[in-house]
Amino acid sequence: MNIPKISSLVLLLLFAGCTSPAKRGAPDCSRQSFPEFLSHFSTDVSFQRQAVVYPLVKMQVIDAEPEPRPHTTRQSQEEVVFPVMPDKKKRDADGLMLETESVQATDAKVLLYKPDTDYQVIYIFERTACWQLTEIQDWSL
Repeated sequence: MNIPKISSLVLLLLFAGCTSPAKRGAPDCSRQSFPEFLSHFSTDVSFQRQAVVYPLVKMQVIDAEPEPRPHTTRQSQEEVVFPVMPDKKKRDADGLMLETESVQATDAKVLLYKPDTDYQVIYIFERTACWQLTEIQDWSL
């Protein structure tokens, strides 16, 4: 028997069960419409963990002198605090509103805010194969 053929067969069998990195831990792409995706994202923390792009871009307004200014960081998977978006029960308890500002074929913006306050957080999602959170902009002071 030819040794290179055996090596090739062994390698083929070893890798046959492997999945591509895009599939391992990837978000559930069965929710194709953005409203379906957002409904699931806003209620399921484990789904949030899968549907975040790392490093996650996070912008916060820093109360600096002479004026507040935006400060942007890139957070690794270990640095991101979940849930990144509060569920409906928490939003209702805190008087927060969640509204989709815009949805395009490849991106969407969602606004989380508290009426009559400066609390305002924008979530930016992008879609390649699946919808994923790519950035959080916290404009609250």
